[in-house]
Amino acid sequence: MKRLVVSGCSFTFEDWNWPKFLGEHYGLELNGITNVGMGSQGNGLISKKLIYAVTESLETYKPEDLLVGIMWSGIDRFDFHSENNYKSSNWGNNGHVNSIHNPTNVVKDKKWYLINPGWDGLDDPHPLMESHYKYFHSNIGAVISTLQSILLTQWFLKEKGVKYFMTTYMDIFNKYGKHFLDNPEIKYLYDLIDFNNFLPIKGCYEYVRENYPQGMPSDGGHHPHKDGHEFFVNNVIIPFLNGEKIKKRKLI
Repeated sequence: MKRLVVSGCSFTFEDWNWPKFLGEHYGLELNGITNVGMGSQGNGLISKKLIYAVTESLETYKPEDLLVGIMWSGIDRFDFHSENNYKSSNWGNNGHVNSIHNPTNVVKDKKWYLINPGWDGLDDPHPLMESHYKYFHSNIGAVISTLQSILLTQWFLKEKGVKYFMTTYMDIFNKYGKHFLDNPEIKYLYDLIDFNNFLPIKGCYEYVRENYPQGMPSDGGHHPHKDGHEFFVNNVIIPFLNGEKIKKRKLI
């Protein structure tokens, strides 16, 4: 493996998150990692950015030289492309979260906007964000969009012959309850996902919290510390890629 290509949200993009430690395991420096993760981005952008990054990497590397890792994010996060230049002090960036570029780019032009229900506590949120969650969002539709992003990415990577693994930042598949995935609008898509390529855990947050609580913020925050990410790589990702059994406590 000569290059690691990763995508995700705030659990992925920092240079001290899990990709750093996975890269080090394979002898890669940070410049040997293509990381298109970004704080707060949803699964649509995670998929689109990953597919473009892999397409670019395949111009230089053979498929067998690549390893792809994806950490899927919140189901109810949304992105849209617009030729309009929407401006707001409260897209979730501009000083509130410095790591977010909103609008962002997939290829070149920064015309992809992201919105996040976690930003509803901001003062004077952009009206487009309010309108989406008031008029257009549904839990079923959000789950369908995420499943479509996962399937598109899996089919793309399989067609290109690139080795990959996937996981989730938190337990996104049970976000709306145990039986939500049995909805006929959802189930046929969910059943198409190849979970053989998923880490056999509920999510990064749940695993670190239950198995290495000292690697989590003491204030109850959801983002693992640097040593939490290192623990996650050494005890979950690497054993999975090596075909080993992952040791874990039963999650409640």
